[in-house]
Amino acid sequence: MALELTYILTTTYSFLLSLIIFLVVAPALLPRLFKPYPSLPKVKQLIVRDAFLSFCMATTVGLRAWYIYFFTDQVPHDVIWHDSPLVRHTLAIYTGYVIAALVLMLSHNIGQMSSLLHHIFSTYTGFVAMTYPCLMYCANNVLMMELSNPFVNMRMMLKVVGYEKTTAYVWNGLAMLVTFFIARCVSTTIGTLRFLHLALAHPQFWDLPLCIHVCYFGGVSLFNVLNYYWFYKICRGVVKYTADFKTTKEK
Repeated sequence: MALELTYILTTTYSFLLSLIIFLVVAPALLPRLFKPYPSLPKVKQLIVRDAFLSFCMATTVGLRAWYIYFFTDQVPHDVIWHDSPLVRHTLAIYTGYVIAALVLMLSHNIGQMSSLLHHIFSTYTGFVAMTYPCLMYCANNVLMMELSNPFVNMRMMLKVVGYEKTTAYVWNGLAMLVTFFIARCVSTTIGTLRFLHLALAHPQFWDLPLCIHVCYFGGVSLFNVLNYYWFYKICRGVVKYTADFKTTKEK
């Protein structure tokens, strides 16, 4: 099945826009948002720019995915083949960003190997989900996880520029905890149960192409494990921060 031109164009547009945000918008805007930014080492400036780009795209993708879930009829959870142009365009936006992030990671030597592998797998799953108009509920469920990423990336920016002890950092951390739990634990658990029910209740599910099984079974397994692991680490961080705060207050 061929990928339609409209989604190729959206992916290309998202790719180019992501590069513009990283190379042009971020260097111009970040010094106005964070006064310490211009004095940061080059490596840290690149980290902040990368987090800013991810913040912008995650906000766009996350809000679109939750809007589609609550306010449209394009993501029925009990059918296999069902086209959803809104979901596929959102996938195109996300995939264009991921490809741009890959290019920037390789050209600017930022990010770790785990991030590189994550982006490669996300590019594969994005193209598969865009190409085949099936399991749109599951595809949108993955995109809904992006709701927590603006706060994750804001935390990174605040930390790198030296705002780790500010009230903004604390409130952003609380928002990250809440949105992560909702978007990456509750939402994905419901989505996973519905995905498994669909696989068990519909024999035709097993007739889908192999790439779809790799995309969705692999994606569901990988992201669920990572989500619960990351949430565990976030909770540990909250406990540690609270303990340190109490110790400081007692002194």
